[in-house]
Amino acid sequence: ELEVFVVRRRVTVRTRRWTTTAESSIDHPHPNILRMNIRIQPRGDTSREPVAPHGLLGQTFDRDGMPLFGRTDDYTRSADGRVIKTLAQGEGAIEGTAADYRLASPFQAVGWRFSRFNASATAARDAKALHHLSNAEALHRLSNTSLLLSGGLLQRVNLQGADVGSRALNVAPNEAACRRSCLSEARCVAYTFITSSNVRRPCWLKGRGYRLEANSATVSGVLRP
Repeated sequence: ELEVFVVRRRVTVRTRRWTTTAESSIDHPHPNILRMNIRIQPRGDTSREPVAPHGLLGQTFDRDGMPLFGRTDDYTRSADGRVIKTLAQGEGAIEGTAADYRLASPFQAVGWRFSRFNASATAARDAKALHHLSNAEALHRLSNTSLLLSGGLLQRVNLQGADVGSRALNVAPNEAACRRSCLSEARCVAYTFITSSNVRRPCWLKGRGYRLEANSATVSGVLRP
């Protein structure tokens, strides 16, 4: 059972248990830089599955509702236009290391550390055993690197994921207007405003479950815990 849909820049692959979407973008949070966004969603309740999902993405469906903050990179470009070399490999937010997920061949199903192929029952990962940062710890680390501005604003901080609200609210012309948009949306607990010019939708409202990352072209505010 396999369905494939192609709509403009988006490809969706759907099976009985999962939906995977890939879409190219040059928009938020890295304007005018081409990248590929990947989204994977279960079509049912993973907590009812005897074999818990795993892999770099699959392990995030670990059924505990706990957000994890591992090592991250600053993906912004330097002033002279050079591309920043990335170093983070999920440390603190994945089981094992990135090397444990390298496959000997493109379709290798067995023989690697976290393979679930042919398994009859496996437990989800234990997130409490990982050396990740809590949301409060992540905020504290950012404030210790001079990213915290007066008035409760986080300078050069992007709140990634957990977008809420309509697209009409994304066009706020400045940070203050973005803040008011967040206050007008019942689900909004925080927001990120893109300070660089020529961005069609600079204001992004956030519900609970966002993660923090450094980005020199953004400023963020947290209005509710």
